[in-house]
Amino acid sequence: MTDNEEGAPTVEVFPELTRDVIDRMSDAKSARLRKVMEVVICHLHAIVREAEISQGEWWQAIDFLTRAGKMVLRKPPELILLSDILGVSMLVDAVDM
Repeated sequence: MTDNEEGAPTVEVFPELTRDVIDRMSDAKSARLRKVMEVVICHLHAIVREAEISQGEWWQAIDFLTRAGKMVLRKPPELILLSDILGVSMLVDAVDM
C-alpha cells in the first residue's frame, strides 16, 4: 500500500504485472543488464501508477518517442539530445565516476 497526496491509503494497481515483466527477463545473458532493466521497469511502472497515466496520455508519450526515434539520423541524434534535456546524460556521467 502507498499513500496518495491526501494521505489516504491506496492499493497498488496490478502489482503482479511488474513482477511478470521482470520475470520474463530471467534468461538474459547479462546479469547486469537484467538488474538495470529490473530497476527501469519498476520505476516506469511506479510512474504510471503514481501519475495515473491515461491511455490518451500514454499514446501521446509513445508518439513523442516515435517522432524522436525517427529523427535519430540527424546529427546529433535526437535521442542523445533528449537524454541531455532530461538530465540523464549528466547524471550517468556523475554516477559512473
